[in-house]
Amino acid sequence: MNLNLVRLTAAIHFGAISGLYLMLFSGHACADLSSVLAEVEQNAPALAASRAQADAEQAALKAAKGKYWGEVDVFANDNRYNNERLVRPISFPPNVAAAPFDDKQYAWGAQLKLPLDINGGIHATVENAMRLADAAKYGAEDQRLRLLFKGAELYRNLQRLIGQKAALDKQVEALNEHLKIADAAVRVGRMASVERLRIDTDLQAVQGQLADIDGKITSNRAGIAALINQPAFDEAVAMPAAPPVAESDVNFTASRPDLLQAKEQEAASNAQVKQLRSKRLPTLGVQAAAQHVEGYDAAGDDLWSITTRIQVPLWDGGGRRADVAKAEAARRAAQSSYLAKKLQARTELEAAIATWKASEKRYRSAVSGVSLATETSRIQSDRFSNGRISAADLVDAEAALAKARSAESSALADWWAADDALRLAAGKAPKAYNKTLEENQP
Repeated sequence: MNLNLVRLTAAIHFGAISGLYLMLFSGHACADLSSVLAEVEQNAPALAASRAQADAEQAALKAAKGKYWGEVDVFANDNRYNNERLVRPISFPPNVAAAPFDDKQYAWGAQLKLPLDINGGIHATVENAMRLADAAKYGAEDQRLRLLFKGAELYRNLQRLIGQKAALDKQVEALNEHLKIADAAVRVGRMASVERLRIDTDLQAVQGQLADIDGKITSNRAGIAALINQPAFDEAVAMPAAPPVAESDVNFTASRPDLLQAKEQEAASNAQVKQLRSKRLPTLGVQAAAQHVEGYDAAGDDLWSITTRIQVPLWDGGGRRADVAKAEAARRAAQSSYLAKKLQARTELEAAIATWKASEKRYRSAVSGVSLATETSRIQSDRFSNGRISAADLVDAEAALAKARSAESSALADWWAADDALRLAAGKAPKAYNKTLEENQP
């Protein structure tokens, strides 16, 4: 059976299943996966938290860059003195004019503090903040992708469960018809009551399976509702009508957001080492101030000062050395973490490709299985109506058909889930999300 025939058969089968499902849920609007993913991106609280963290790191970067420019402050002072030697000095100091001194003075002015980054500490601080900001940005992007795929996973689960439910509903419908035939056969003596009980027993078992599926559907709907920050998700689910199309450009890429995040974290740890090493080196700074001093009862003066300060750290009990050692250990950990994530990413991609191919084969087999089970069920139903087989044989045929239909719906949903996993391993958004972007473009 070629792939085109498989797709045509799938469209026919799932068209019928989707029609039955929409009849059951005709009172609810239908939400396809692309619209659900759009809501996830817009409303997911976890994504909002990640983006807020990225904004915080950007603000921290701006604060770090501000250290290059130093500080400029304005000030105003009001001084009151109560010292006999200051207020009424015995004699004026040498080479100082006999200016009057006021015990009540006020002043205003401005001062500038300019650090000279001779030890590279400010540069390392800015580099560390820049790397952390980039890491937070890539972390938010990785969170976005994973939330999109979580939404797609829950949606695929619903598709799988709804397909199974539709198959079981058809089995219930067929068993009810067979019960009518069995009742008529029992009345005329063509069938023993125990045969009729076998059909009824199997019907009750199927009803139990339906109840279990309904519980799982409710659970997955609750998961989607929590993901999109809504009280409930009651919309009908669009069933997949055809298998995914294979992509030729899916390969390993180091531009996956989680890998880029780990790489930036490694670079940030390296900058942190430089920053802490700079604290063991001399520092140099310039401070300038200009002020006007005025007495309440005496004339004022304009004053200025320039101070250049160099400070050499000598000993602090080994604290700075220990901080550097701690940062170096953190850098080695970040390097190892990045390497481990790269290896894991390659493994995930290879596994996703293998799963995709296996899902394709499984789906093709499931489509063929439905065709064979449908024909077998038709033949057995005719034979049962003519009294040529027992109820047990009929029930087995109907169960086989329901199992084949369920396997087909599950296989198609699994194939789409495998396609989603393959795109995640390659650092891409789900195809349904790309469809949303295309529809929103002008």
